[in-house]
Amino acid sequence: MDTNTPLSKEHSLFAHHTCDSPLVVRGRAGSGKSIFLTELALSYLYRGEKVLHISNTNQQAIKKHYDYYPHNVSSQHRLLHSRIGDAFHPDEIISIVDGYKTLLSFVPKLIIIEDASSLNSSTWKVLCQEDVSVYLSSSGLEETSFPITQLIAVGETIEIHTDTSHGQLYINIHDRRIYERIVRNPSNQRTLYASGAAGSEEIFGLQANKWGIKEIHYCFSGHIQNRTNGSINLDETELSRGTVSLNYVSRKLKRSWNKTPQLKKVLQLIWHMVNSAQQVFVVGTIQEDNTVHGGTGWSVELAQRWNKPVWVFDQEKNTWFFWDKIQWIPQIPIITSTDFTGTGTRFLQPEGKKAIEDLFTRSFSSNNS
Repeated sequence: MDTNTPLSKEHSLFAHHTCDSPLVVRGRAGSGKSIFLTELALSYLYRGEKVLHISNTNQQAIKKHYDYYPHNVSSQHRLLHSRIGDAFHPDEIISIVDGYKTLLSFVPKLIIIEDASSLNSSTWKVLCQEDVSVYLSSSGLEETSFPITQLIAVGETIEIHTDTSHGQLYINIHDRRIYERIVRNPSNQRTLYASGAAGSEEIFGLQANKWGIKEIHYCFSGHIQNRTNGSINLDETELSRGTVSLNYVSRKLKRSWNKTPQLKKVLQLIWHMVNSAQQVFVVGTIQEDNTVHGGTGWSVELAQRWNKPVWVFDQEKNTWFFWDKIQWIPQIPIITSTDFTGTGTRFLQPEGKKAIEDLFTRSFSSNNS
């Protein structure tokens, strides 16, 4: 269930960011970065704090973002700086900030830089002194060691992914406001979709049972299940809904398999699992070509094709990764949807088992609900 009012300016998303490094706001062109940054700026202005907003577009375009929202804050605390040209380098920004401090005695609490470059440069940290919050906006894929807020288009919304919020916050593209998606149903009204296979899926099932989550494990005649709670046997007609060319799967995943009827049915099961879910969680290994090793990779391919949020715990790197539609980025997931898929390799390592257990604990413990 979603809230029906825009996010309060007192929400933790808008809290004063105090640390010795900036935050990077990343998203494709048109992904809502300006909307997000304007809402952020307004939250500071509402508190009477000064904002310096720097952009490489014309000032009228920036003002339109602010003027779109009805607000009663003084523009005296807001300073807009713009120029047309290349992305901003940290040395240029430091010079701009120092100039306004010297000439106008304007000392901002929030500095926004749209279209920043050199995102790994430690020079950016100079701006974070004196308890100043700094946000760097970028449309590119440049590497950075700074914390990232990722904006991802999903249907008619733009999800906001931070270290603590994984899609619960989103931008409504129609009214250009930020909302919070609050899931009101408890764990016992959620459903795990899997196939009950040995390894990852067995542990997903055990954890679902532990937390009172309904299990649905699809299977077919002759399919071996280590987890049979909620087992649903699909007949040939039902299985056929997930039919896909094995040659196509081999090409997409760059794998060569013995194309048996059994493999075809397993891939059909995976289709049903992912089709039923709103989020997909996978344990496996991400290859250099960004595919995931083995048949598990088909669940990831389907999630990507259907624009469903998908996370992979890479057992070799001992890290969760999220697919942002361009690349895999490190991100710790939380189960927020009503229906989700948990799948992965049969060869589950202790790190993978712990990752699944921690996922459920993080999502459903009383400290996080």
